[in-house]
Amino acid sequence: QQVTALAENGSGYNVGLVNIDGSAARLQGGSFTGRGGESGQGIVNTAPGSTLEAESITALGEGGTGLNTGFSNRIEAAAVLRGGVFTGRGGDQTGGIGNSQDSRITVEDVTTIAEHGTENYSLGNYDGATMTVRGAAVFARGGEANYALSNEFNVTMAAESVTALAENGSSANYGMWNVNNAQATV
Repeated sequence: QQVTALAENGSGYNVGLVNIDGSAARLQGGSFTGRGGESGQGIVNTAPGSTLEAESITALGEGGTGLNTGFSNRIEAAAVLRGGVFTGRGGDQTGGIGNSQDSRITVEDVTTIAEHGTENYSLGNYDGATMTVRGAAVFARGGEANYALSNEFNVTMAAESVTALAENGSSANYGMWNVNNAQATV
């Protein structure tokens, strides 16, 4: 409860919390930050059987040259996020919350922000994943291209009570991006 975790200035990956290989984590409050290097990530939940449940946390990934993301759920992992703020900032690509590679995630009453990267994906669902959203404020801004809600590559998304804003991209802004055999109920 109320943990502050910071990882920064490694040349490669800087991750505030990694939950991997069938592990289980339950978080109540607190702050998780990954900053600098090639990739800054607040939290990564990954690999088959890994589960993570969080309530009212802050997760920030920033300052990496490549990918910066607040929360990444991938490779057959499962997560439930209630409340909280998830931010990715700067670099080639940013993400507030990303769910991919046959993973499952439920988010309730969250705020996601992806900003000032070349491409910004605020709340994204990819590659066979399943996402359920019950209340979210979703922002993608700055850089070249912005995707507030992104749903692509054989995925399923069910979303209700979402405010999505994509703005100030120099080439493209999408409030919702639903492509490549994606199924969305909004």
